[in-house]
Amino acid sequence: MRGRGTGSALIRAAQAKARKAKDVEVTVPTRRAADLYHALGFHETAVHLKWSST
Repeated sequence: MRGRGTGSALIRAAQAKARKAKDVEVTVPTRRAADLYHALGFHETAVHLKWSST
C-alpha cells in the first residue's frame, strides 16, 4: 500500500484536527517512517534509549 498517499492523508487529517483543537504538538514514536514524517513537517527532537533484558 506504500506510495498511494494513504498514510500522508491520515497524518494530514490528524494535523488538521490538532490545529483545530489548538493542540501544541503531535509526537510520533517511530523512526521507521522518518522520511514520511519529515516530508509532512515533523522534525526530530530527542533520542530515546531503551534497555531490554532479552
